[in-house]
Amino acid sequence: LSLKDGLFLYSHPDLDVTVKDSQQLQLVLLGYLVDPACYKKSNEEILADIISKSETFASFLEAIKGYAGQYVIIYQNSPSHHVIHDALGLREIYYCTLKNRAICGSQPNLINEYADPPLGVSNDEAIQRFHDHDLNKLRSGRFWIGDETYFSGIKHLLPNHYLDVTELKAKRYWPREKLIAVGLDEAVNISCAFLQGALKAAAHRHELMIAVTSGTDSRTLLAASKEMNGEIYYFINKHKGLDIKHPDIYVPSAIFKRFNIPFHIHDLEGEIDEEFKKIFLDNTFMSTDLNLSAIYNVYYKQHNHRLNILGVGEIGRTFFGDAPRNIDGYFLARSMKIKDSPYAVEQCQKWLDHALPVARRC
Repeated sequence: LSLKDGLFLYSHPDLDVTVKDSQQLQLVLLGYLVDPACYKKSNEEILADIISKSETFASFLEAIKGYAGQYVIIYQNSPSHHVIHDALGLREIYYCTLKNRAICGSQPNLINEYADPPLGVSNDEAIQRFHDHDLNKLRSGRFWIGDETYFSGIKHLLPNHYLDVTELKAKRYWPREKLIAVGLDEAVNISCAFLQGALKAAAHRHELMIAVTSGTDSRTLLAASKEMNGEIYYFINKHKGLDIKHPDIYVPSAIFKRFNIPFHIHDLEGEIDEEFKKIFLDNTFMSTDLNLSAIYNVYYKQHNHRLNILGVGEIGRTFFGDAPRNIDGYFLARSMKIKDSPYAVEQCQKWLDHALPVARRC
């Protein structure tokens, strides 16, 4: 797809791409947006609403606040070229900081593969040690810390930031001003209406599936979707080590039995197609075959027509408890159980130095 000012977009055929133009502004949506206040609106209609309110990039940022989804939006209003993703950064953006034909991509290894000139692996020994050794101790090696990557000149766009394509720099867009406190009841009402509306809008476009465990996030999604009984496929994957007495199976099974709602327990046994495995591992950086049985035998073979809704509410809670008065990078690394990695401590401190003044100001 040819965009404004000589830029090109290459996308997977399964990825929804929506383009909306005004006289000067072009918005390109990769993925989807839903409007919790008007569940029937399509991607095209939502982009039309956004573009009508986007006289400047600042007003564009304000306009997208009312929507949910998993997306990347390319904002082009010459001479401004910016790229932004959803609030949690679930649809990832990696970008090349060097002059190169490859600028952005969904995975750092893909940018590296198609870069011209080639980029290669970082020669930073700290990064190499973190990738080759330290990550083995942290969430099965799938949790990178900071905005750097294993590849030279490739960075990861963090949540609450957008990419200025002209400068090839990430810039914070939220929060930029003091946040207004609201009462608990008001916050609950706003949050509940937003979540329920988003689920209803998503269900209007897709068949939904939601994994329910004994955890807070998934049970919150269950509560928010209770009025859509019969429209959503609720399930749990029976990973190794889980049996019928495990809380993540026993608790939701009891809940669904009480409310007489079907609940599906997936057995993950089955062969994995070798070509599928190769494509998956080659195209997803730091991927492993740890969850490949569920990915292939459940999501791909049985439910590839459904949209899988995940609970990712940790970012909205004090997951690691109250911060100490003199918080530092070591405390953050220790909280993530990787305090023995000098690189992790350094990156945590780098993030903290940037985020702490914003937090205190807002």
